[in-house]
Amino acid sequence: MRASDLSVATRWTHCADGHPRGCTHRLCRIAADSCAPIRRERQLKRGERIAERRDGGISIRTVCSGLAAICAALPDGRRQIVYLATPGDPLLPCDEPANACWMEALAPTLLCELDLSAANGSLTRNSVLLDALLELSRHRLAAATLRVITLGRTDGSERVAGFLADMTRRLGSFDGQRWRVHLPLSREDIADYLGLNAETVSRILSRVKRQGLVEFKSPTEFEVPDLERLASRSPVHAHPQIDAAAAKIRLAGNSTPEPTPEQVAASEKMSEKERNHMIRGMVDGLAARLQRDPADIDAWLMLIRSYAALQERDLALNAARDALNIFNANEDRSRVLRAAAELRLVVN
Repeated sequence: MRASDLSVATRWTHCADGHPRGCTHRLCRIAADSCAPIRRERQLKRGERIAERRDGGISIRTVCSGLAAICAALPDGRRQIVYLATPGDPLLPCDEPANACWMEALAPTLLCELDLSAANGSLTRNSVLLDALLELSRHRLAAATLRVITLGRTDGSERVAGFLADMTRRLGSFDGQRWRVHLPLSREDIADYLGLNAETVSRILSRVKRQGLVEFKSPTEFEVPDLERLASRSPVHAHPQIDAAAAKIRLAGNSTPEPTPEQVAASEKMSEKERNHMIRGMVDGLAARLQRDPADIDAWLMLIRSYAALQERDLALNAARDALNIFNANEDRSRVLRAAAELRLVVN
């Protein structure tokens, strides 16, 4: 797809209650408490794009639903997808020359946009907001580093396998036996993200299907019977420490592992062993998120209690000790100690 083929029409609505539906971005709450930004919903159709601002203003966007990307264009018009954002992911501005970098919706997408222009003069004195922006930038730098490793040191088959594993973790739902994923991307989109051509992507996907790593139900729906086996085909996503950083990068304030309606319905038909397997997958996802963004006390408390509920008391104790090492505020430490006492965990 060429950059010139994209539409630029958009529709604007103000958030009814200050937050658009589904927006849980921690940055929204920090900004609302400290600098009163303008917050808006932005609805985009697939293929619509937003050019970066050239008026000196600052806008930060979060994907509430759908799928969006930061894209760049080569002089001959070819597109490279630089960053792929799923629900909960923030989109930072791109400072490339005009028309060379933009945000594009790869599916019908709802965005929350924070316009910080009115607070430009006071941002340098707002330490809380600056800390949040710095943390966000640090995560994006880590993601960019992993992208360089993936594109520079892996072959096409490894890139595709790693991409499917990454999208499964970020978009999939687990029913106790297999992962189900809705991925509204064309082969051209995947190729532009992985630095391949569409024909190569199609050939590798056919090979992955023959190997039993994925089962395609439609061009945008697939199932993964064994996520660990799929991830092992990528040296980036098979490495536990790298994979924790490669997983979904977000700064959501309430992203605790609540089951989806589909998971709840599926769990009613499961055996106790299958249900525990599904719960364990959700708990492992929470633990991985806390490795990336450990500054969420409520998530730590949920992780501690979840391990205890799974009768994994050593993991619960380790999580409580990790939380105490992270949080210095007396109130946060007291909450961790109270939870440990209720669960009869000796943390001293």
